[in-house]
Amino acid sequence: MSENENAKGKANTPADARSDAAREDGGSAASSPVRAFLRDGIAWLNTNRIFVYANIVLFFFLINGVAAASGCRFDFTERRANSLTSSTATVLAKIDDPILVEAYISQDVPGEIQSGIEPLLGTLREIDRVGGEKINLTIIDPDSEESRKQAEERGVQGLPIEQRKDAESNVRVAYFGVFIQQGETTEVLNLIEGEWFVQDLEYRFLRLIKKFGRSGDAQSGIAFVQAPGLSGATAWQQQQDQNKDNYYGFRTVLEDEQGRVQDVSPLDPIPAGIETLLMIGLPRFEDIESYHIDQFLMRGGNLIVLAKGFEFQMQEPDPRTAQFGLGGNAGIGFAAVPGEDLQRFNEWLGRYGVVVNGEILFEPRQGMPIYDLFGQFVRQFPYAAWPVYARDLGNIVSDNPALAPIEELVLPWTSSLDLREAVQPNVSFEVLIRSTSGAVRRDGASLDYGPVAEVGSGAGDIRTGEAAPMAVFASGKFQSGYSEETLPEAADPARFRSGQAGDTASNLVVIGTPYLVSDLLLRNQAGLQVFGINRAFVLNLLEAVQGDTDLIAARSRVPALARLDPFFPESPTLQSAFETLFTYFHVLAIPAILAIFGTLRLLRRNQRRGLAPESAPEVLATTEN
Repeated sequence: MSENENAKGKANTPADARSDAAREDGGSAASSPVRAFLRDGIAWLNTNRIFVYANIVLFFFLINGVAAASGCRFDFTERRANSLTSSTATVLAKIDDPILVEAYISQDVPGEIQSGIEPLLGTLREIDRVGGEKINLTIIDPDSEESRKQAEERGVQGLPIEQRKDAESNVRVAYFGVFIQQGETTEVLNLIEGEWFVQDLEYRFLRLIKKFGRSGDAQSGIAFVQAPGLSGATAWQQQQDQNKDNYYGFRTVLEDEQGRVQDVSPLDPIPAGIETLLMIGLPRFEDIESYHIDQFLMRGGNLIVLAKGFEFQMQEPDPRTAQFGLGGNAGIGFAAVPGEDLQRFNEWLGRYGVVVNGEILFEPRQGMPIYDLFGQFVRQFPYAAWPVYARDLGNIVSDNPALAPIEELVLPWTSSLDLREAVQPNVSFEVLIRSTSGAVRRDGASLDYGPVAEVGSGAGDIRTGEAAPMAVFASGKFQSGYSEETLPEAADPARFRSGQAGDTASNLVVIGTPYLVSDLLLRNQAGLQVFGINRAFVLNLLEAVQGDTDLIAARSRVPALARLDPFFPESPTLQSAFETLFTYFHVLAIPAILAIFGTLRLLRRNQRRGLAPESAPEVLATTEN
């Protein structure tokens, strides 16, 4: 490029720039008000709280709508209480014929009842979603004469509901039941038990579906061992029949779930149809009885032992005072170890790797808060003879299928166990539950409430020093506890099995208390909650040893016990002081916090208005100087 051209270019550049700028200004002049309006509008919207909050709400509903349409849901409740367990998919996957489900649920009810209906409707809809084509769900509001007649024809009975409005009240009939049909088999599932809605609808529904798959007189393959010293299941004739050594309530539940349960005497060989024996108590076996149970194990049978390590009696209330709600002369007697009977039992049980310690075990820091069993006291207090063992406290230490979904258990009046693993080298021993290292052992003690409250505060109390096994699950190929030289006289040597042959294996479960699911627990609401938790565990064990784990997850979803973490001091006096302190703290803390907050806020407001305290002028003058 020549110098003239460079000079010409330099001369023309400012003019060209001004010309371009003029053109740009001219072109944007018309659009600048629009841009300014949009810019100011967007800035206003971004700073307007009403607009921002409205968008957040709309976004929330949009996300929920998309999630509902896609079947996506999140359950943030404790232990996922509003979600189905894996049991639903497992059970429904095994059915062939579709299931008709008609839920007759009244909608026009008071608000407090409506709040209990919604979770049930959610559970039914979720079962319908998981079941797909196998579940045909219809939710019907019996608000017409025709629909009410249909509900009653299905077997759903109406309940009177009183509704009040101002000074008027009327009574109407409401329906809360589910009609279930598969083929020719039908059942009605009531949604109200007692005075409120059922809390375990999923489990009850699946239990009925499993029941459809067996005939009415089907055998469960489970039997109670009958022998001196063992507990039975006697039908209740009076309240006293609901005692610590009766298991009629549990047996009723078991037969409803599994089919007919038998009673067997080991005086004869165990029948071939029996798969699992349930032994509760401290048996006084004859030699031939022990031998027949041994041979039952050798053929591949399962044995669950709820063992009794000590004996005691309970004095029932005087009927003349009990009718007025008073306990009378009720009480729990002195507990002692039956040395000879327990030693003989352990000589037999020890051949399979487990023995029961002759002791009364107390947990001073993990006793269950209970009312007394006879209604003598109003307040609850921790009862160290009923320890609460929980997974988060390090007591439940196993992920065995029967125990994996369970977070806590109560072991009423229990003893610990010892393992003798070397005597059964082909068997694996798994500890399910352990005590604390601070548990107290005694070979004799009063089990009444006052003396038990003092356990752990004396210098002479014997501590375990380490966590002791409380429940053991042994599985594998057992060797017989007998040899050809030690067979009982009545035994047939030609049929003797010295061990398990081929693929045969057995399960042995031993727990140090016979009161896990005792009828005694069915007397009051607190006991019913314990019964529900322990019932799930024992039923899980029975199913696990028989190889059926379909219902375990749903059954194990039971309401948790209300408990405080065991950080209280072991002294009963100090523990009572802590309880009083916490009581007043919960009563007074919130009013005190509100009072302090209100005072500080008032002081700040007065300062802003110039109503400072008297010392404020002096401070101001000092600052100015």
